[in-house]
Amino acid sequence: AGTSSSSFAPASTGGESIGTSEPRFRAYEEACQKRGILPKFARAARDGLFGGILDLSSQGFGDQQLEALLCDQELLPLGQIFRWRLRDARLTGAGCAALVSKLPGHTEVLDLSRNEAGLRGAAALAAPLSRMLLPQLRWLDLSVNNLRNEAVVALAASLSRCPMLLRLELNHNQIQ
Repeated sequence: AGTSSSSFAPASTGGESIGTSEPRFRAYEEACQKRGILPKFARAARDGLFGGILDLSSQGFGDQQLEALLCDQELLPLGQIFRWRLRDARLTGAGCAALVSKLPGHTEVLDLSRNEAGLRGAAALAAPLSRMLLPQLRWLDLSVNNLRNEAVVALAASLSRCPMLLRLELNHNQIQ
């Protein structure tokens, strides 16, 4: 019995490659194309979003992919996301700054642990916190982010403007 050549065709990627995507991922693909990167995290983003929680932990997508994902409101409907779990996503201060610029005011949980936020990421996060743009923030996890004293100082003043903050994680940083 012969094998159909269609059985060797690649499975649908759910909008993960240019030219074969569903139209709703077009903004992500265009953003990737502008950055010179492959749009390979559409499925992870779609599958990681459930009930107001976006969990892209351990995907390792990095700054540029996150910036591209944030450009697509169909793929990442920012207004519907309350809890951001971006643990071990290979984000640096630049990626944290891009994320913070798009975070909705109703954000309750921001888990950026096991990234490389550093001083730039901490300063980017401190700005909206100090202006009370994240009044619902209850849990902030910046553990294992290569934070030093300067980064914590940048955050400290703004945290007093977070009336709902119940949990702050800064474990395993370089704070003295």
